[in-house]
Amino acid sequence: MVMVRLAEVSGMVVAGLAGFGKTMLVAHLLGQLAPSPAVQFVLVDGKGGPDYDRLFPRAWLSAKDDLNQVRDALRQVHGLMVKRQGAIAQVLGVTDAWHPGPSRSWPLVVVVIDEAHTFFHERKGTSPEVKAHNALVAEVSRLVEELIRKGRNVAIQVMLLTQRATGDAIPTRIRDNARSPSASPPAPWTGRWPPWGRRSASTPTPPRSCSTTPPTSASP
Repeated sequence: MVMVRLAEVSGMVVAGLAGFGKTMLVAHLLGQLAPSPAVQFVLVDGKGGPDYDRLFPRAWLSAKDDLNQVRDALRQVHGLMVKRQGAIAQVLGVTDAWHPGPSRSWPLVVVVIDEAHTFFHERKGTSPEVKAHNALVAEVSRLVEELIRKGRNVAIQVMLLTQRATGDAIPTRIRDNARSPSASPPAPWTGRWPPWGRRSASTPTPPRSCSTTPPTSASP
């Protein structure tokens, strides 16, 4: 059984060889979170396969293995983080969203990047195509790093799934700021609300999408 505490965590790395249960572990967690209107997802599947297809309609943003689409999604999350940082004191009356806890109006945003190492791999060469690719990789790396370093207090959380958690696969400036739970499937959910110790008083249908709104709004 694996217990993963999500509160006050801005990033985590889930590492394990292919077939060791990384995607199953995270899919199980997302299945627990999905009914809550206080949680929203950003799903990136570096495998480009169907593993997350059923969850894509529930997500705010989603992408597969297209680096441009991944960059664009992360730009939107980063923009939301900046707006939340500027609005949190006025909207919530605190500087840490975990003090009141995620809510429908200020949901926890969980960013899942499966096969994350594939988005941090620079190519060798001097051709325009290689330079364009490496520029994308550099921007993706910067966006992920800043989300992990700065997103905790505004309830934005990044999960990186990878076969290798070494420094050549996940940049150390990213990896060293993230927790590393083991990759094995957890026991069945008991029905207790795990992430921050409470459930919403109501259980409406979860939102299927959200838009980046002005800083005065708390929701993504």
